[in-house]
Amino acid sequence: MVFDPDTSEPAALLDGTAVTAARTGASSALSARLLAREDASVLAVLGTGVQARSHARAMCRVRPIRQIRVAGRDPAKAAALADELASVVETDVRTVSTYAEALDGADIVAATTHSLEPVIRRPWLAPGVHITSAGYHPAGREVADATVAQALVCAESRQATLAPFPAGSNDLLIPIRDRPDHGRARVRGAG
Repeated sequence: MVFDPDTSEPAALLDGTAVTAARTGASSALSARLLAREDASVLAVLGTGVQARSHARAMCRVRPIRQIRVAGRDPAKAAALADELASVVETDVRTVSTYAEALDGADIVAATTHSLEPVIRRPWLAPGVHITSAGYHPAGREVADATVAQALVCAESRQATLAPFPAGSNDLLIPIRDRPDHGRARVRGAG
């Protein structure tokens, strides 16, 4: 709900799911605009839900994406998402059968899964790839330890990212817990 500041009357009723999808996709796209290589043009979308859709659309607005590879646990949902994206973005959109295949040679990764096990593993990544991890599972994570250990991690807020459940990022909290030397990883945040 949005209220008029003068009268306190309701001015708008907004769909929280839609606002969250747009905001998260836009934040990730901003990170790609600021941090990905200028020539980044191959996008791997991991996941098939609302966040996958918003991330793909937003990334195409900030980078000259020439190819999108969609991978998910359910091949039918991945194919449906690829078809949907192909109808709204002007780029080559294809479904691939594995996360490794989607990541092979990708310049930008939009991970939007609810995975228990990491879907992003260091051997599957090209040098210089930009990864946004927006998916969440209370007991899981999207990014494997070796990737985190070798990455420059940029977050909106270091304090929030490293906070305990439910605010923190398991992608960072689990490696730090399991390997305390990861706690010295380069985690940069605005707060």
